[in-house]
Amino acid sequence: ETALELDRALLSEMIRQTAFACSDRLTRPVLMGVNFSYDKHHLTAVATDSFRLARKQVPYEANIDPFNITIPKKALDEVVRLLEGDGHLSIAMDQKKIQFENDSILIQSQLLDDVFPETNRLIPISFVNEIVMNTHDLRNAIDRAAYIRMDGTSTVRMDIAQDNVLLTSQSQEIGSSKETLMVNHFEGEPLRLSYSGKFMMDALKAMNSSDVLIKFSGELKPFLVLNPHDETVLQLILPVRTFD
Repeated sequence: ETALELDRALLSEMIRQTAFACSDRLTRPVLMGVNFSYDKHHLTAVATDSFRLARKQVPYEANIDPFNITIPKKALDEVVRLLEGDGHLSIAMDQKKIQFENDSILIQSQLLDDVFPETNRLIPISFVNEIVMNTHDLRNAIDRAAYIRMDGTSTVRMDIAQDNVLLTSQSQEIGSSKETLMVNHFEGEPLRLSYSGKFMMDALKAMNSSDVLIKFSGELKPFLVLNPHDETVLQLILPVRTFD
């Protein structure tokens, strides 16, 4: 059994910045949870539904053995809801279950027992383009552009140039939308790609930053959504192939 103490606010932030990327499909149950791992130097939380990935990695050192566990999202939602406030949380785990405890509440959960995929290899390390934009402006523009179509998707096309970004969305039911935003920083080549408006909105909400840094590796390659002031959080989104 492994036992550790963790700051409540830190755990809550790690959950909030990752759990939204969990899968809701029963076909791969292990993806319906957040993977927590410890390597003697960092505590890392990762969630993915195969189309996006959210990671929070913070420096952490404790006199415990390394571990790698996956906690169901439903249990983590309860932890955030019931264990609010300041102070530390006592956590105990074995290979099958985990429990969270404060002064008056104890929450237990089974762990997901399948092997969580190795995600580090999915994160690109070379880029053709990067931009820095105002987070609030981009969120509002995507909210306006991301029409929900009859099939439940919300695809936004982004044309990136040196001075601005053009966001385009089309829907047979509602019509089309175009909006141009200024960029605070541009480096690399012009690029056009499409992505899920919902996925981008979720990633931006997890940023806690007035600016967002987005790094692109190509039209159909995963791109990173980053907080330029906080290296502990990383969001990855897979572009959508379009035929327009």
